[in-house]
Amino acid sequence: MCNEQFSVDVFGGKPKKQAKIKFQDKIFNSESYTPPNRIDFKDIKLEVVFKDCSKKFVNLPALKFSNMKSEFGADSKTILCLNKFVNEPSIIQRNSSRITIRNNDQGKRIKDILYHFLDQTFVDFHEFYFRKSSILDNFNILSPHEGRFRVICVYTIKPSSHKKERTKHYLEVVLLDPYHLFIPSKLLGKDKITGKDRLFSSEEAMDQTYEQVKDYNREFSLENIN
Repeated sequence: MCNEQFSVDVFGGKPKKQAKIKFQDKIFNSESYTPPNRIDFKDIKLEVVFKDCSKKFVNLPALKFSNMKSEFGADSKTILCLNKFVNEPSIIQRNSSRITIRNNDQGKRIKDILYHFLDQTFVDFHEFYFRKSSILDNFNILSPHEGRFRVICVYTIKPSSHKKERTKHYLEVVLLDPYHLFIPSKLLGKDKITGKDRLFSSEEAMDQTYEQVKDYNREFSLENIN
């Protein structure tokens, strides 16, 4: 486990003093975890750390998932959200919600994406402890509860090894989902045929969004963390 703090500039520039994040590799024992439906981050002291896999960016055509950027750079919304998150990682605690991985096609897709970032054994063992948080982009003030940019994490606990040591709670960042493709939601947009606004299903939204980013092949630079 690496507890040293690092300055990070996600756009590959010089490290910024205000951006302090932690990376952590160690897998903690999950046997003493609070049941997922009883977790309330308001009642615990929680630390946000980054797993090494959070520096990974992939384009997975078979799963219609990508968290890579265009060769021409990231759009303004993505840049804003990345800056907000990197400069204050703790913001993901405010609207963190549990991810339900069901035994269906969507659940299989979620796991298949996670397997590209984490060991399969780890994913299967912690499947009830994955969580998602929205980073608000401030562009749509009418929907403050929504945010396209998502951060996918896993909630872990380091049990105390002796009476004087407190149990430590972590929200470990697994991957960045700048285009809301990890678990797509319904999307309001214009119908190509009628030209009228309509609500697209989550699957239609996924198809439409991935079509826009399918050729993205550049990584967001997190190399300054090393």
